[in-house]
Amino acid sequence: MISVIICTYEQPLTLGWLLDSLARQTYTGPFQILIADDGSEPEVLGVVKEAAWRLHLDVRYLWQPDSGFRISRSRNNAIRCAVGELLIFLDGDMVVRPGFIAAHAKAHETNQRILVCGTRESISLRADRPPKNAEELHFLAEQTSHIEATQSEFPQQEAWARSRSPWMAISGCNFSIRNSPDVIFDEAFVGWGTEDREFACRMQKKGYRLVVMDATRAIHVDLVAPKSGHRHTDDNRENQELSDLIRNKLLFRRLHPDIDTTPATKMLQNCSIDPGTGHWSYNPAHVAIDLPSAIESAEAWMDQNGIAFRPSEA
Repeated sequence: MISVIICTYEQPLTLGWLLDSLARQTYTGPFQILIADDGSEPEVLGVVKEAAWRLHLDVRYLWQPDSGFRISRSRNNAIRCAVGELLIFLDGDMVVRPGFIAAHAKAHETNQRILVCGTRESISLRADRPPKNAEELHFLAEQTSHIEATQSEFPQQEAWARSRSPWMAISGCNFSIRNSPDVIFDEAFVGWGTEDREFACRMQKKGYRLVVMDATRAIHVDLVAPKSGHRHTDDNRENQELSDLIRNKLLFRRLHPDIDTTPATKMLQNCSIDPGTGHWSYNPAHVAIDLPSAIESAEAWMDQNGIAFRPSEA
């Protein structure tokens, strides 16, 4: 038995495509689907119910209240309910090809202690002109005149897997590992980012080998709104998301002082804070200060604002 765990939040359209693509798998063994919902409105549950009935899928829906971005806790909800010997993790804005589950299953046939890092290619689709189903989406993925496509992340992930920081190779939207008590996410990570790399780092310390497999490639779907005369941004939301990411980077560093976390924290050099508003901004083209000074500045900001985190219990 395989358990496919899908993390989602307010993604009814793409989640429907993903369930449709999972119903088309060539894998002949049994698999269950666990939807780990981080607090969506009822529309998402309606999509899940309709797809489970129409596609004859074994689906379990696990919902938690919307109290911020809590993907670690949401994943753990599903892990505790999983009955499969193998766990495959996906996000609700992914779509997979027919051989996806079979490729993950094959990777785990001979080695019990590996973490398979799947790859992805991203496409952008207009939200007002979406494909009707996963089959049409796969067709569009080959038609670059219809979409904006990016290259696969496989080469960069493969390079990370061979480096001194193999945990950088993981992408939380597509990976697999055998079910065991080792598999748990640290719920101290709140907000987007870094919880997957901390998990991979911890698994590496427990003796797991990270393997990158292009055969497990999936499609990440970015739905974009039609172009208009102006772009509205929620500055408070963007600041909170960046603040959470910075906090998570520092948390990872503090939890693993025995390793070089530079690859995960280097982006702090591109971050700056406005003393007047207390808002963070990120500019990838601008390196303001050296990394140790950037970390010191970010940690001082955390102390000044009373932002604390507990030690990992995982």
